[in-house]
Amino acid sequence: MLSERINWQATSSEVNSAIHHIELDYLRSTVRRLKEETSSVLELGNDLPNRGHNNPPELIETDEDAKSAITFIWADLDFAGRELDQVDPDLSALKRIGQTLVNGAAKVLAYIGQKADLAINESVKETSKTGTKWLITVMGVDFISKLEAIQKAGASILQFAERLAQGAGLM
Repeated sequence: MLSERINWQATSSEVNSAIHHIELDYLRSTVRRLKEETSSVLELGNDLPNRGHNNPPELIETDEDAKSAITFIWADLDFAGRELDQVDPDLSALKRIGQTLVNGAAKVLAYIGQKADLAINESVKETSKTGTKWLITVMGVDFISKLEAIQKAGASILQFAERLAQGAGLM
């Protein structure tokens, strides 16, 4: 419990330092969890075969843009984890990583929204294309909530770094 980890009778700088360490531990565990969850989505996406259609000879490829965007987010989470694990994290790197996670997740969410709109429009006419099926199958509502969690984690990392940069520092 938070109150058990902080000596509230200590100096304000010692209390601030304890709070920063607790927040750092929380950010580390959040990044590890999100990285693991994102990794499972990447693995699932890699297992989907290319599928044919009724206009041979080529196969329909799965949606590579979506896969690469998720790969970049996973890499950003990896960078965040490594930086947060440093004894003295680089605050400018944390700010950059936090902003990249916020922007990257927003980009993928917008992309999913566009594909979902397309899927709805196309489903009226015919079965959706493979790339859209991949988005719905792999990403689904659960992954959308993960992307929102990644955005929040990125914002938390950014805010954490900004507070530390304002002079609080880790002791």
